[in-house]
Parts: sequence; structure tokens; C-alpha cells
Amino acid sequence: MSIRELARSLERDVKGVHRDVKALLEAGLLEHDENGAIVFPYDAVHVDFTLKAADLARPAVAEAQALESPIAADSARSPRSPRRRAAPRKSEPRPAGNR
Repeated sequence: MSIRELARSLERDVKGVHRDVKALLEAGLLEHDENGAIVFPYDAVHVDFTLKAADLARPAVAEAQALESPIAADSARSPRSPRRRAAPRKSEPRPAGNR
């Protein structure tokens, strides 16, 4: 099956399926056969992993620091400086010969 056919059957965009197939090839879960087609060489896959609860203490510490220092709170919320608007361009008439 081609990536385009796979995307149609999964009802997903081709770019996303291509990215996922590439990642699965790199991880060794998919392989190329002798004709270059992508194949899944297994009958089944068992995945064993652990999910941990999020550490909720960290945001509380940041909020406590924000109450102590309003300036630090602003910088903690926005790691980037605010964008400035560009100055309006001056409209000057173009010379007759340049287009």
C-alpha cells in the first residue's frame, strides 16, 4: 500500500502519514521489502510503557513567586519580548522607468 492509499484509508493527510511512516522506519517498526515497498513485518506488537502524573507543584511555586514580584511574573509568563509593530512605510512615487 502506498502512503497516499494509507492516508486515504486512515482519513489523514498525506504529509502527516509520511512523517509518521518515516519515524516508524527509523525506529525499526516498519521495513522496506526487496521492491522498496514499506511493510509491517510483524503479526502483532506489544508495547509496555509507564505514564507518570504531571508534577503540579511547579506551577504553584511560579505563582507564589509572581505574587512576590510583579516584574518577575511578567517575564515568567512570556519568555519572549512582545513584538513591536513595524513603522508604516512611506509611500513615495516610483520613477517612471522602474517596474
